Amino acid sequence: MGRAKYLNIFSTPSKSDYDIVEKVLDEMGILHLKDRKCSELSGGQLQLVFLARALVGEPKILILDEPESHLDFKNQTKILRTIVQLAKKKNITCIFNTHYPEYALRISDKSMLIGKDDYIIGKTSEIINEENLKKYFGINTKIIEIEDEKQKIKSVVITDNLEKE
Repeated sequence: MGRAKYLNIFSTPSKSDYDIVEKVLDEMGILHLKDRKCSELSGGQLQLVFLARALVGEPKILILDEPESHLDFKNQTKILRTIVQLAKKKNITCIFNTHYPEYALRISDKSMLIGKDDYIIGKTSEIINEENLKKYFGINTKIIEIEDEKQKIKSVVITDNLEKE
């Protein structure tokens, strides 16, 4: 299905089309799922397959709706890493929405926060801050920086008391 735009109305996929599909599946670490039915896959596996289907179409722009939803931490990391690689190595513009502002802090150049009556858009480093998260999400947060031997990572911690409303 992902290669359909390259086929004429009565043609079938070529060996090259199948090779592209296998390459993308292999790059995403899901080649072993190639012959399985969608009904046999977990939600996380299915999400990875849907992303692979989009990628075999060789898009210039990829729009993803909560690509990390329904995935465990390992597969969330795999999806985010794939988005970074697509943007950097294949020059694909990736637009995604997420409910995890720390993911925007990790991988996005630009961000938008949408509220009931307005929105704000700009450089992620300027948009994702404690004040804006309070305004647009209605919760108190702290943005902390964690450093290991390889990198510095910003993370968002919700500081509202969960025992009181």
